[in-house]
Amino acid sequence: MAHHGLPAGTRLGGARRAYGADAGSQVLGGGSLQWHIDGAFYEKHPPRCSHMFCVESPLGTGGGGPLGTGGGPLLTRDVAFGDGTGEALRCPLGSTAFCSMRVAYDGLAAADRLAVEGATVHYIRHPFLAMRDAGTTPNGLVPVVVVAEAVAAEAKEEEEEGAKEGASDGGEALPEYITASESALTSLPMVWSHPTTGRRALMVHTRCMGSITLRDGTVLGAQAARDWCERLMRPAIRPALCYAHPWRAGDLIIWDNHAVLHSATGGLATDSRRVMHLCSLDGTFAPELRPEQQPQPPPPPLSPRAPLVIQQPGMAFAIFVAAATLIKELRL
Repeated sequence: MAHHGLPAGTRLGGARRAYGADAGSQVLGGGSLQWHIDGAFYEKHPPRCSHMFCVESPLGTGGGGPLGTGGGPLLTRDVAFGDGTGEALRCPLGSTAFCSMRVAYDGLAAADRLAVEGATVHYIRHPFLAMRDAGTTPNGLVPVVVVAEAVAAEAKEEEEEGAKEGASDGGEALPEYITASESALTSLPMVWSHPTTGRRALMVHTRCMGSITLRDGTVLGAQAARDWCERLMRPAIRPALCYAHPWRAGDLIIWDNHAVLHSATGGLATDSRRVMHLCSLDGTFAPELRPEQQPQPPPPPLSPRAPLVIQQPGMAFAIFVAAATLIKELRL
């Protein structure tokens, strides 16, 4: 398959082993949830939106019946949250789950809302490198960082050694992500105002953050910050409030990266073949918390000729819009 701007035959993505062994994979075997926002959270602004397109799926091709069934049986598994509530998210095998962080914000008690509106989240240096070996709690909200913290220290040592060697051997310049200064560290408000509607959402990437500074200057360290975020975000991932999409070849999902968290759910067999294309549009501005706007009038009813789900022979397009908000204008 040809990719825009790349030579014919170029393959994108890593090997299957990049997903880890079955037991720790988000895609294969038992799987685990890992709710997150797309973005580097270092030097770059979070993408405004993200897209995923399914090229191949072990579930087959859409268009043969209701969305995600293809006319055949749909196999599912229950992903237990493991937090004492007994709740579990029923997921089609290999699906991607979505939840709204507008729901999380809207459901906050008055004291919590006041606290988060004055809070700033500080993200760590090279977060995905530092957290590459971290696990996640079963509900997907909190990283397990016993191993990750040691990896972060090791990664920093490797970068420092690499910088010395690169400077002394006269070789090629080191990649920018290695030489970037500490000024590239990212700090963002805990609550983001939607750039189009002004609606607020509780947007925190718990896997990437290092600390939170509260309105009065109090600093919550990594674990205290994660525990606080888990309490605030947990109501928004109740199974009744989540959507898990069963991928079939031809499906395209576009989601609002300033209002929605998403997660892989696992369940695919080791011999399953699934080919996905992911595209995130670089953010051109940092998320911010703005004064609340007057309530927006509801969008006009959708025409029967323009449904959110469009099915064509051999191809199904699914568009997920957080909280059923129709975005009329997209600022990139």
